[in-house]
Amino acid sequence: MRRWPGGARLALALGMGLLATACGDDGPLGVRLQYQVSCQQTGGCVAVTRGFSSAEDETTPPLLSCRVGRVDDTRSTIRFEAKFSEDISIRLVQAVFNRETGSVANNNCRVQVTEDNLFEGACGSLAPSPEQPCQLGAIERTGNQISGTILCVGLPANADITKLREVGAPGVTVSPFRFTFENCEGT
Repeated sequence: MRRWPGGARLALALGMGLLATACGDDGPLGVRLQYQVSCQQTGGCVAVTRGFSSAEDETTPPLLSCRVGRVDDTRSTIRFEAKFSEDISIRLVQAVFNRETGSVANNNCRVQVTEDNLFEGACGSLAPSPEQPCQLGAIERTGNQISGTILCVGLPANADITKLREVGAPGVTVSPFRFTFENCEGT
């Protein structure tokens, strides 16, 4: 991650603080997110780790957004994006989850990871497969905090579906990574 000179870092932090405050209902948007994009099963790429924690002030914050919406009496949606640059980002789109069990429906849920190329696939509660490469663990809501896990295996590039990536926790084995947001819009 790039370090900013003191004054630029302070101005950026203040600007992000204002942006984050506008997005959350009860305070600034907080996040803990660290993931690795790799090709452990297919080869052909160098693993990269991306992440951000709003508790750390020495990293350049990504552009963040998070929204929780209500579908009906038992289900809600969550969507988030962490954009590190034009060519590096991660998005969870339209994940519908049961508010009691946290389980995720497989309907319109998508995970999009940009690492120069856009890698995208369906997501849900089922184990990763070619039809649904991303598995979401139970979505947990506690007060103004929402969290869950994501594991993608065989996530294809939109431009070339033979390019596949894994997205999971940093390390040598492919395992789910955890995301936590505080004060998402709609919580």
